[in-house]
Amino acid sequence: MEIKTKIIFFLALILYVEAFSVGYYKCKPEKSYTLSNNGILEDYYWGSVDFTIDRKTGEYRAPLINRIFKVVDKGNADTHFRAIHSGSVAQHPGYIMIQEFSESQKKPYLAMDGGMLANVSTGFCKKF
Repeated sequence: MEIKTKIIFFLALILYVEAFSVGYYKCKPEKSYTLSNNGILEDYYWGSVDFTIDRKTGEYRAPLINRIFKVVDKGNADTHFRAIHSGSVAQHPGYIMIQEFSESQKKPYLAMDGGMLANVSTGFCKKF
């Protein structure tokens, strides 16, 4: 193999690894809350809907829901993964924070949905 071909192959390999090294989280809610008229969080059951979020693009997928979040911080050994969704008429604002630095394979998360019920959910995410 000539040197030019080797260089092109090497650069393509780097781009491939970079594109797929970030991965995604698959998350499972454990508990959910809603903001009451008294200004406190109360238990709220809305069903357990698993979701995924791409760590690079911010693409959020759940049954019947697809959104693109803006990844604010990809997280590392010292910081959270954080992403926000600014919302629109059809899609209300949202925020998700995953404890990337957790030593466990199951990373705790906190998510807030700024819809009419102002829900907060907690649970665990696994990195893929």
